[in-house]
Amino acid sequence: FLISMSHEIRTPMNAIIGMGELIRTDNLDDVQKNYLQDIKKMSRSFLGIVNDILDFAKIEMGKIVLELTHYSLKRLFDNVCSLTQFTLADKHVEFSYYFDPALPSTLYGDEMRVRQILSNILNNAAKYTEHGDVSLKIEHQPHGEENGMLFVISDTGIGIKADTLAIMFEAFSSKQDMKKHGSLDTGLGLAITKRFVDLMGGTITVESEYGKGSVFTIWLPIHLGDESAVELSDSFDCVTASDDSRALVIDDNTINLSVARGFLMKHGIRADTAESGISGIEMTDKTDYDMIFMDHMMPELDGVETTQLLRKKGFSKPIIALTANAIAGAREFFLANGMDDFIAKPIDAAVFNKVLLQWLPKNKIISTKRKQRHDCRVLVLDDSNGARKTLRRSLVGFNVIEKSSVDEFKTIKDNENFNIIILEPEIRGGFFVIDQIRKKNPETPIIAISRNSGIKEYCLSFGVSDFLAKPYKSGQLTDIIQRYLHE
Repeated sequence: FLISMSHEIRTPMNAIIGMGELIRTDNLDDVQKNYLQDIKKMSRSFLGIVNDILDFAKIEMGKIVLELTHYSLKRLFDNVCSLTQFTLADKHVEFSYYFDPALPSTLYGDEMRVRQILSNILNNAAKYTEHGDVSLKIEHQPHGEENGMLFVISDTGIGIKADTLAIMFEAFSSKQDMKKHGSLDTGLGLAITKRFVDLMGGTITVESEYGKGSVFTIWLPIHLGDESAVELSDSFDCVTASDDSRALVIDDNTINLSVARGFLMKHGIRADTAESGISGIEMTDKTDYDMIFMDHMMPELDGVETTQLLRKKGFSKPIIALTANAIAGAREFFLANGMDDFIAKPIDAAVFNKVLLQWLPKNKIISTKRKQRHDCRVLVLDDSNGARKTLRRSLVGFNVIEKSSVDEFKTIKDNENFNIIILEPEIRGGFFVIDQIRKKNPETPIIAISRNSGIKEYCLSFGVSDFLAKPYKSGQLTDIIQRYLHE
């Protein structure tokens, strides 16, 4: 049932989310862009509900196992904080956070589940808090001889009623005021969070006063990791392949073929498609493909059978499972049956990029950017709340420090450095700031953003690295940042 459920729902969701990612936005007006963003947002929300249901079913069946890897705790923390800031961007809610410097930088554990635990609690805090603040604090806290970390997530939201508090972590029990807040929810998030915490040998508690807010406290045991074994992820820019790169996509669903072909084209890879395993095998006799993306559930020959026949014929290039069967053990199943890697539908652009980086022949990768967003400190200086909000949306994933005035800029410590500085030069004292930055860090890229395009040449002569006139098209700022990070 789980396999069928996953496949039948994820297949159309792959088409909706995938096509949404591939739509050009530079030729859309603001209303159309908002429509597209709503489609993307609600599609992801629906996918989250599906994932919650499947996760809970797997937990109840005892099918969930921890996937242990070496990971950067600070990177995970920065990413979660950045996404929370983005979620709260439309509200008058302050977000504060603290990371204990005594914590080890690298851990060995299930990074994805730790991220899911934090995200579930923080998403609820952001959802039910309309004013005041949300905070996240992580501290080093051993229990006896066992090493551990303590997460404290607090908010000044609607709080939790006393009768609900006692059953907070039971399935379907935490759905309160959902209609009022317009939320898509299953009531499973906290139940799943509690099961994950238990699975890791930790504890979770909650204190709350209805109408005033809540405090969630999570303790998890930790095991030291190996920094050299941490897998690099979230590469800032996508892989760009050479013109002679070729890939074959085998899938019986024509829309899914279009989605996969569209993702490959964004990376400069020429993609052929086959609607059955038999026709896919025939196409490999005529063309030397660098890699194959293979669906699983297909009529006549399924993906596993097709792969086994290809291997018998001597096809040795990478075959990547590209399937909606994203249940526990799927990766191991496909790898054991002759495939080299696994991508779950709906396609995640970052995962897709990572697979190309690993399996595309190295001589056919002509461009990559290895600078990581979470490692990039961006200073934003603008006295307009609206302008800072727009920039915040564009800079999701970066470590952004915001200042709204020259006086606030002066509070920055001398030992603080930034990879990129973005400012409005015509704020009061704006050129003083540029002068001070240039005296301290002559090489730091400064990007000036202003409605007054007439000051461009003056800004460049004064030491600004680049100039962007408002309003600017989507992607222009990202392109400029990419260029400087690459340099």
